[in-house]
Amino acid sequence: MALGYTDPDLTAEKFDSPTPGARRFRTDDIGTIRQNTLSITGRVDDVINTGGVKVSAAQIQQVLQRQPQVTDAFVVSVADPEWGQKVCAAVVLSHVSRTHPSIASLNDAVREELGAAAVPKHYELVSTLPQLPNGKPDRQQLLTLLQSGD
Repeated sequence: MALGYTDPDLTAEKFDSPTPGARRFRTDDIGTIRQNTLSITGRVDDVINTGGVKVSAAQIQQVLQRQPQVTDAFVVSVADPEWGQKVCAAVVLSHVSRTHPSIASLNDAVREELGAAAVPKHYELVSTLPQLPNGKPDRQQLLTLLQSGD
Protein backbone atom coordinates (compact mmCIF):
# COMPACT_ATOMS: atom_id res chain seq x y z
CA MET A 1 0.00 0.00 0.00
CA ALA A 2 1.27 3.44 -0.84
CA LEU A 3 2.36 5.70 1.99
CA GLY A 4 1.81 8.86 0.01
CA TYR A 5 2.94 10.92 -2.94
CA THR A 6 6.24 12.73 -3.45
CA ASP A 7 4.19 15.96 -3.23
CA PRO A 8 3.37 16.54 0.48
CA ASP A 9 0.29 18.67 -0.35
CA LEU A 10 -1.18 15.93 -2.53
CA THR A 11 -0.43 13.38 0.20
CA ALA A 12 -2.26 15.55 2.74
CA GLU A 13 -5.22 15.89 0.36
CA LYS A 14 -5.56 12.19 -0.53
CA PHE A 15 -4.42 10.35 2.59
CA ASP A 16 -5.65 10.56 6.15
CA SER A 17 -4.35 8.95 9.33
CA PRO A 18 -7.23 7.93 11.58
CA THR A 19 -4.84 6.10 13.89
CA PRO A 20 -1.09 6.57 14.36
CA GLY A 21 0.91 4.54 11.85
CA ALA A 22 -2.10 3.79 9.64
CA ARG A 23 -3.17 5.63 6.52
CA ARG A 24 -6.28 5.52 4.39
CA PHE A 25 -6.40 6.62 0.77
CA ARG A 26 -9.37 8.79 -0.23
CA THR A 27 -10.31 7.98 -3.81
CA ASP A 28 -12.40 10.11 -6.14
CA ASP A 29 -14.80 7.20 -6.63
CA ILE A 30 -18.51 7.39 -5.78
CA GLY A 31 -20.29 4.25 -4.70
CA THR A 32 -22.97 2.61 -2.65
CA ILE A 33 -22.93 -0.15 -0.08
CA ARG A 34 -25.88 -2.54 -0.15
CA GLN A 35 -25.94 -5.78 1.79
CA ASN A 36 -22.22 -5.45 2.56
CA THR A 37 -21.34 -5.11 -1.14
CA LEU A 38 -19.58 -2.03 -2.45
CA SER A 39 -20.56 -0.92 -5.96
CA ILE A 40 -18.59 1.85 -7.66
CA THR A 41 -21.06 4.03 -9.55
CA GLY A 42 -18.83 6.83 -10.81
CA ARG A 43 -16.23 9.41 -9.93
CA VAL A 44 -16.45 12.74 -8.13
CA ASP A 45 -14.85 14.47 -11.12
CA ASP A 46 -17.61 13.04 -13.36
CA VAL A 47 -20.34 14.95 -11.53
CA ILE A 48 -21.68 17.74 -13.73
CA ASN A 49 -23.36 20.74 -12.10
CA THR A 50 -25.59 22.11 -14.84
CA GLY A 51 -27.94 24.92 -13.93
CA GLY A 52 -27.61 24.00 -10.25
CA VAL A 53 -28.58 20.34 -10.83
CA LYS A 54 -25.93 17.66 -10.31
CA VAL A 55 -25.89 14.82 -12.83
CA SER A 56 -23.49 11.93 -13.32
CA ALA A 57 -21.53 11.74 -16.57
CA ALA A 58 -21.07 8.01 -16.01
CA GLN A 59 -24.82 7.41 -15.63
CA ILE A 60 -25.61 9.45 -18.75
CA GLN A 61 -22.96 7.53 -20.66
CA GLN A 62 -24.46 4.22 -19.50
CA VAL A 63 -27.94 5.25 -20.69
CA LEU A 64 -26.54 6.26 -24.07
CA GLN A 65 -24.57 3.03 -24.44
CA ARG A 66 -27.69 0.96 -23.77
CA GLN A 67 -29.47 2.45 -26.78
CA PRO A 68 -29.60 0.11 -29.78
CA GLN A 69 -28.31 2.72 -32.24
CA VAL A 70 -25.24 3.54 -30.09
CA THR A 71 -22.02 1.57 -30.44
CA ASP A 72 -20.04 3.69 -27.95
CA ALA A 73 -20.35 6.95 -26.02
CA PHE A 74 -18.39 9.38 -23.88
CA VAL A 75 -19.90 12.11 -21.70
CA VAL A 76 -18.18 15.11 -20.14
CA SER A 77 -18.98 18.62 -18.96
CA VAL A 78 -17.96 21.76 -20.82
CA ALA A 79 -17.97 25.24 -19.27
CA ASP A 80 -21.05 27.23 -20.24
CA PRO A 81 -21.87 30.88 -19.42
CA GLU A 82 -25.59 30.15 -19.01
CA TRP A 83 -25.56 26.75 -17.26
CA GLY A 84 -22.18 26.83 -15.48
CA GLN A 85 -21.45 23.46 -17.01
CA LYS A 86 -23.27 21.73 -19.81
CA VAL A 87 -23.52 18.06 -20.62
CA CYS A 88 -21.81 17.09 -23.89
CA ALA A 89 -21.53 13.67 -25.49
CA ALA A 90 -19.45 12.07 -28.21
CA VAL A 91 -21.32 9.12 -29.66
CA VAL A 92 -20.60 6.42 -32.19
CA LEU A 93 -23.85 5.46 -33.91
CA SER A 94 -24.33 2.05 -35.48
CA HIS A 95 -26.35 3.65 -38.26
CA VAL A 96 -27.51 7.09 -39.30
CA SER A 97 -30.29 8.01 -41.67
CA ARG A 98 -32.24 11.14 -42.50
CA THR A 99 -35.47 9.49 -41.39
CA HIS A 100 -34.20 7.95 -38.13
CA PRO A 101 -34.51 10.37 -35.19
CA SER A 102 -31.30 9.19 -33.50
CA ILE A 103 -30.46 12.26 -31.40
CA ALA A 104 -34.10 12.85 -30.43
CA SER A 105 -34.43 9.24 -29.26
CA LEU A 106 -31.18 9.49 -27.29
CA ASN A 107 -32.45 12.65 -25.59
CA ASP A 108 -35.75 10.94 -24.78
CA ALA A 109 -33.96 7.94 -23.23
CA VAL A 110 -31.72 10.13 -21.04
CA ARG A 111 -34.64 12.38 -20.01
CA GLU A 112 -36.83 9.41 -19.11
CA GLU A 113 -34.20 7.69 -16.97
CA LEU A 114 -32.24 10.60 -15.46
CA GLY A 115 -34.29 13.77 -15.94
CA ALA A 116 -34.13 16.80 -18.20
CA ALA A 117 -30.93 18.23 -16.70
CA ALA A 118 -28.99 15.13 -17.80
CA VAL A 119 -29.87 15.48 -21.49
CA PRO A 120 -26.75 16.45 -23.45
CA LYS A 121 -26.84 19.99 -24.82
CA HIS A 122 -24.29 19.11 -27.52
CA TYR A 123 -23.40 15.93 -29.39
CA GLU A 124 -20.44 15.11 -31.59
CA LEU A 125 -21.02 12.15 -33.87
CA VAL A 126 -17.74 10.29 -34.36
CA SER A 127 -16.79 7.12 -36.20
CA THR A 128 -14.77 5.86 -33.19
CA LEU A 129 -13.81 7.21 -29.79
CA PRO A 130 -10.10 8.09 -29.63
CA GLN A 131 -8.28 5.66 -27.35
CA LEU A 132 -5.19 5.76 -25.17
CA PRO A 133 -2.63 2.94 -25.56
CA ASN A 134 -4.26 1.18 -22.57
CA GLY A 135 -7.61 1.02 -24.44
CA LYS A 136 -9.40 3.64 -22.37
CA PRO A 137 -11.05 6.64 -24.03
CA ASP A 138 -8.68 9.58 -24.51
CA ARG A 139 -10.46 12.04 -22.19
CA GLN A 140 -8.29 15.01 -23.15
CA GLN A 141 -8.78 14.54 -26.88
CA LEU A 142 -12.53 14.04 -26.42
CA LEU A 143 -12.81 17.10 -24.16
CA THR A 144 -10.98 19.18 -26.78
CA LEU A 145 -13.31 17.87 -29.48
CA LEU A 146 -16.43 18.62 -27.44
CA GLN A 147 -15.20 22.09 -26.40
CA SER A 148 -14.45 23.05 -29.99
CA GLY A 149 -17.78 21.73 -31.25
CA ASP A 150 -19.89 24.59 -29.89
